[in-house]
Amino acid sequence: MFKFRSAVVIVAISASFLLEACGVLENTERKIVGEYHFAIAPDSILQSIEDGGEEIFFPVDVDSEPVLVYTDLVQWGQSDYLQILDSLHNFVWGDSVRDWNLNNMSFSLLCNQVDQGFQIASFSFFQKQNTNTNSTVEHQVDIYPGKKLINAWEFAYNSRLSGRKYFEITKEMFTAEEALMIAESNGGLEYRTAANNACEISVILSPNSVNYRGWTILYSLETYSDTYSITVDPYTGKLIK
Repeated sequence: MFKFRSAVVIVAISASFLLEACGVLENTERKIVGEYHFAIAPDSILQSIEDGGEEIFFPVDVDSEPVLVYTDLVQWGQSDYLQILDSLHNFVWGDSVRDWNLNNMSFSLLCNQVDQGFQIASFSFFQKQNTNTNSTVEHQVDIYPGKKLINAWEFAYNSRLSGRKYFEITKEMFTAEEALMIAESNGGLEYRTAANNACEISVILSPNSVNYRGWTILYSLETYSDTYSITVDPYTGKLIK
């Protein structure tokens, strides 16, 4: 059975877009100043957040504790993951992620899960702390409902970050799941059908990358031998050639 290359894929996506976004930077020092790991209950977390529950994120030691497995697929879309992200951000760092600038976000699923919801999500947000010293902080959060796990990091920079701009996620934008459906209707379905669904899909928005044009929907074969990419305008839903 084809399994998620989750750790590899998310690290690769985050690293590639980070490098693109920071390609113009010189003498950048990126330091980890915080690392956090939490167990979650996928079947109840959204309701717990809605109810204002206090026991939602449970600190774990990923090096010594076994990885739990959630056997059911989650039916989560972009708004669900953003709700979990904001709650986690408040829990760890004491403020809303809405006050931070989006660096990139990605949502992943296997090709045979297109109608089931995204099964992994990764987010990176940044905030300039001091204009005079060019100090910037980045928060990265990776959500794995199948592992009942959330990983989070805080990075500190000392650089110009001249290539980064403010980007707001608005209600007028097409969501990740809407972008995926557009891609499915414009070659994605045919691609994964030809691959017998032995592939993985990543839906990526990276507004601070050098080649940013909108939502990128990437279909990747299990064998790493081929990829198929579609770009969708996040405001009009039209394909970008």
